[in-house]
Amino acid sequence: MKYFSLLIVLFVIACAKIEIEENPLYFFWNEMDRKYVYFNEKQVDWDSVRNTLHRYNPDIKSDLVSGFTNMVLLLRDRHVWINTGEENITYSLDDYFFSSVDINFYSSGKFEENDTYCIAQLAGGVVYMEIKTFYAPFVDFEKTIKKYDYSNGIIMDIRHNGGGFYDNAFELASNFISGEHTVLYQKFKTGARHNDFTDFKPMVLKGFNRFPGAKIILLIDRMTYSSANSFACIMKNFTNTVLVGDKTGGGGGISARGILPNGWSYSISENALFDMNYQSLENGLLPDYQVIFDKERHEQEKPRHNQLDFAYKLLLGKH
Repeated sequence: MKYFSLLIVLFVIACAKIEIEENPLYFFWNEMDRKYVYFNEKQVDWDSVRNTLHRYNPDIKSDLVSGFTNMVLLLRDRHVWINTGEENITYSLDDYFFSSVDINFYSSGKFEENDTYCIAQLAGGVVYMEIKTFYAPFVDFEKTIKKYDYSNGIIMDIRHNGGGFYDNAFELASNFISGEHTVLYQKFKTGARHNDFTDFKPMVLKGFNRFPGAKIILLIDRMTYSSANSFACIMKNFTNTVLVGDKTGGGGGISARGILPNGWSYSISENALFDMNYQSLENGLLPDYQVIFDKERHEQEKPRHNQLDFAYKLLLGKH
């Protein structure tokens, strides 16, 4: 009789475990609890979050969306998201405003553009270069830019660049760096506890510096994120680069994706990145010159762009 009772207890426990694992909210909470890398840095009490999940009915879509929204917003990490197939639940910048540079106004008439970057000749031996994304490689980049006069410097615009593949960010940076360097460090999770990490693991870049002596200004803002944020860090520390604009959005982790039990997809930060001084990249980089985009002035003076104007004058020694 005691043996039979024990079987019943084990059966009930097993059923409860299955029920929890099949609930998308608990499933996601468990994945995050074991794998997410910034709980301690962000001072998030993740256990207290679990205690709220019973409020949401996993069979009602609106409840699931509410539950995931509350979890995601707490983390302030745009690498963490849930995709329902109809919407993406993530932390966003509601007050963010972006305006691209009117290249037809600023260029001398010579420019080239593709899906990855745009290069334009400005007056006075200055090249403007918009880096749109790091999701694609930089085809013919070196050959293209050498057609232009960058004798007084390069303005590289990575505002609104949400990142992409680190290989592509490293590829672009290698054009401006001499020699082989450890440019970033990584830490990986080694266990389920929030502070279970490896030691710092170096990320090495081998550069060829195809533009020696070139002065570089990097335009950044709060949407400069993930691998674009790391690119800004590398350029700042290993080249003659000045950062102009607003603080970057951060995004110091490299994300991994998965599927929830209900078929929705998710992404979380599974390893943490640090600069050459072992400082976390999650919270972003401060500019050397803070120049906030002036929306009101832009509306009055179109097509002038105050951040590009500042960078251009800085290169020519007019600031």
